Amino acid sequence: MPEYARFGRRTDGPMGRRRTVRERMTLAVSLYSLDQSRVALLADISQEGCCIHGAGLPKVGRDVLLKAGEAELFGHIVWQTDGKRGVQFDQAISEADLEELRRLLAPQVGRDSVRPDVIPPGGRRQS
Repeated sequence: MPEYARFGRRTDGPMGRRRTVRERMTLAVSLYSLDQSRVALLADISQEGCCIHGAGLPKVGRDVLLKAGEAELFGHIVWQTDGKRGVQFDQAISEADLEELRRLLAPQVGRDSVRPDVIPPGGRRQS
């Protein structure tokens, strides 16, 4: 299986662990591809990629740029389902870019700052 086809997928079955830790981050971002621009909703993010939601998003294989505040994330679409896309970043996201995204998210949730909302390996919040 090509590397891009494994991005964001579990490595050892349905209840297995994902390869990277994901962080929930419901944040509107500007999405640019060669032939379109639109607003998408960033649903979760890891150092290697993210999941976005929206209508009329680019198809698998398209190069994209996600922008939010000062953060600019270059990547390409590696999987798609109805209204969702997986983006694999060209380079791992920096901690500074993650902090910028959290800073932008804070006012939307009515806080001065936001701590990482990590998605556990099983995909559910731990109580």
